[in-house]
Amino acid sequence: MFPSLKEGESYTLTVSGEDAQGNAVQKAVGFEYKPRQVMLADGMDGKVMVPAVTHEFVHADGKRIIETKPLTLSDGAVVTGSYDVFATLRSDAKVPLVVNGVRIEPGQTMGIMSQHDFGASGGRLSIPVKPAVPDVVGSSSLLVMTSAPNSPILVVDINTWKGTAKLSAESWTIRQVIDPVKIYALPESGVPCRFTTKEDVAMAADPIRDPVCLLQWDRTPDEAEQTRHCCKVSDEAAFCLIQRPYISKTLLTRRISPRGSP
Repeated sequence: MFPSLKEGESYTLTVSGEDAQGNAVQKAVGFEYKPRQVMLADGMDGKVMVPAVTHEFVHADGKRIIETKPLTLSDGAVVTGSYDVFATLRSDAKVPLVVNGVRIEPGQTMGIMSQHDFGASGGRLSIPVKPAVPDVVGSSSLLVMTSAPNSPILVVDINTWKGTAKLSAESWTIRQVIDPVKIYALPESGVPCRFTTKEDVAMAADPIRDPVCLLQWDRTPDEAEQTRHCCKVSDEAAFCLIQRPYISKTLLTRRISPRGSP
């Protein structure tokens, strides 16, 4: 059961009873559920951004998407021993997830680890996560719990995103002479990555904490025309001198891919 996390969010317990004479009564009681929770070790406040591709990303240091602090009991003792680990995907999740190799659909609870040795892991959980389907953008709330008595739960929002850019230029229409045109590419609203044209920079970035998208410019001249191009490309813009009567938005297109995607 997911805890009450949002403002005004609560559960309702409804009890119905009937005596031997057929007298029936029903009572509803509202309550909030606020169990103890364990935090992510990297301090990402329970929200994780991952590219909307079916690829198992890891941090730049090789750590998995879900790395928790030690799970502790009510008395502060770290959880030890071997216990099963389960995961529940909230019913309103936008994207099904694959958690430690197990596909979980919205509303499902699945066992993801059998007899995990908390003593060997220092009481921590290290769990890989990836979208089960590609190209779907949205938020999926994941609840992770263990069979260890009185152990805390983990709630993490997995947010998927696609690397898309917004192109802009001072003018999309060029005079019938040699005219310069400067086209800018910036991340669309909600896209967490920054752009680079350097593959090594994109490959070295942390795809979860500080994603960098590789931006590639393609020249697509009209084959029927003899066109000369002299282009300088930076991380945000392509500056070209183009000798042709007209330039369209398709003259320069961009290909964007997050680091580590296939």
